[in-house]
Parts: sequence; C-alpha cells; structure tokens
Amino acid sequence: MPSLLVSIVLPVYNCEKYITECLESIVTQTYKNWELIIVDDGSTDRSAIVIDWYIIKKINNINFVKIPHRGFTNCLNFAISLAKGKYIARMDADDIMLPTRLEKQVIFLKQHPHIGILGTNAYEINENGEIFSILKKPEGDFNIKKAFSYDCPILHPSVMMHKSLFDNNSYDECNLVPEDYELWIRLKDVTMFENLQEPLIKKRKHLSQMTYFKNKKYIYYGVKFSFLYNIKNKHFLYAILSVRPLLLYLLPSWLVLWVKNYKYKRQMINLRNTI
Repeated sequence: MPSLLVSIVLPVYNCEKYITECLESIVTQTYKNWELIIVDDGSTDRSAIVIDWYIIKKINNINFVKIPHRGFTNCLNFAISLAKGKYIARMDADDIMLPTRLEKQVIFLKQHPHIGILGTNAYEINENGEIFSILKKPEGDFNIKKAFSYDCPILHPSVMMHKSLFDNNSYDECNLVPEDYELWIRLKDVTMFENLQEPLIKKRKHLSQMTYFKNKKYIYYGVKFSFLYNIKNKHFLYAILSVRPLLLYLLPSWLVLWVKNYKYKRQMINLRNTI
C-alpha cells in the first residue's frame, strides 16, 4: 500500500447547492492516493446532511468534522492540522476539479522538489456551471513573485503545496486581508512558486461569495495590505494601481460578468483562428 501523498482540504459553509458536484469531481480523479478532510463551519443550510449522505454512498477515505462557525481561515488551519499527506491540495466547496488535476500536480511536484507551492490556471464558471472566462496566472517563480506587487498570482483553490511549509506558518486568523495573499507574501522568501499553464479547476463565481465584488470591508483591507506592501518595497506605481479593486466595487456585478463573458468569447475566437 503506497504511503499517503495528498491531503485535500475542503472548508464548507452553506454550499448545499454545489457540494455534491465538488465531491464528485474529487472522487473521479485519475489520481487515487488521497485523503479528503472536510470541515463544516457551522453551516445553516443542508450542507452537512448532503455530505453525510455522499459519504455513506461513495467515499471512505474521508475525515468529516463539524464545528461551530469560526470563519474560513480557522477552518483551513484546523483541517491542515489533521492532514497526514506529504502535499496539501486546496479546494473550495463550490468549485470543480478537472479529472487529471491531482495527477498532474503530483507528477510536477515529484519532478521539481524545489517548488513548494504549485497553482494552475482555471476556467471561471457561473452558477449554472457554464464557462465564461479563462483565468490565467503567471508562469515561473520570478514572474509570480514580481506579480505580488499588483495581483494575487496564485489561485488559492487550485494550489497543491508541501505540508512541511506549515510547520512554521499558518493562515493568519486575525487578518482581514485575503488569507491566501497574506500567506504567499510571507512564504515568498521561503520557497519557490509555479503555476501549471493549464486550467485544472473550474472556479465558480456567484453573488453569494464573500469576495464576489461586494464585500466592502474585505476589499478595503485587501487594498490596504497591497498598498502598504508596495510602499514598503518602493513600488510606488503599483501602490497607486492597487486601489483598482475599490473602483471595481462601484461597478454592478452583472456588468463585470458581462465583460468577463465577452473576453471569454474573444479568447475562444482567437483560439479557433489559431487551429
């Protein structure tokens, strides 16, 4: 029996509409040497009931824990503390893994042991699972670390990373900025980053998400963190540009989705023209 390599960490809060599709995408992975750690963060809908039913029907290698509502970062840290794998694979309860995601990331990390954090590109999907955009992230450690000045260049739910990185680090539960961005900034001098230039997850956008354009406090603290980071590193132009998410907040969500859908259609036209 091979040693356990991948621990999939899945926080859940009120995702009964999408959780079955998410679990199905995990069960059908071509790579099978994984455990799944689900932490239900005090959901008030039927999420926990749906997960219990799915476990009975289909999943054995799972650790399902129900806790009172503590928040996303607390759930992440708690789940990682239970993990037994060499690698931690992040996943969000409303997203979908493409079938070869885990396999391709494991192969890459085995071949490149100096890479500590590995993300991928993604398809963006709407509430109905329809693709409306391709989300591309920079390639190469140098380009990724340079991009921290103006973006979060690692897509959190696509990440697979060495569990050993959490021996001396964890998500900051007291910080109001995006938890992944803050952690990557702390780890950028500790390890190397890479993004596979292939969409290996489907990342869902819907109006109920915490970061979906409309949580003013979350956006404000994210902008503040990015602004101060750039000032500290004397990236003054990027400091000015870091206020862009506040402008995005002023736009109606339907308009942002329309723009993304238009850009995706243009991408598909360009792709067909190159074939």
